[in-house]
Amino acid sequence: MPHLQAVYEEQAGDGLVVLAVHVSHGQSDAQSFVQQHGYTFPVGLDVDGSVEGKYQVEVIPMTFFIDREGIIRFIKVGVASKAELDSALESIL
Repeated sequence: MPHLQAVYEEQAGDGLVVLAVHVSHGQSDAQSFVQQHGYTFPVGLDVDGSVEGKYQVEVIPMTFFIDREGIIRFIKVGVASKAELDSALESIL
């Protein structure tokens, strides 16, 4: 997530939207984690597992880049490096 924060800060002016989805534990855990690490992008809660199911999340973390038309253009299972994120974004933006 630190890499996502860095990319978000660098690319937000180019139309990049970052949305994290918290799929485990409770709301207070998510809020505490976000505040503790200083993340400024929105974090939603998947309280009923519907997002996790729709995107077939089997491992946490997973990163999805979705273009303006709603097409998934990049999926990374596990932790994505900043270089991976930058490369994926370059092909989308």
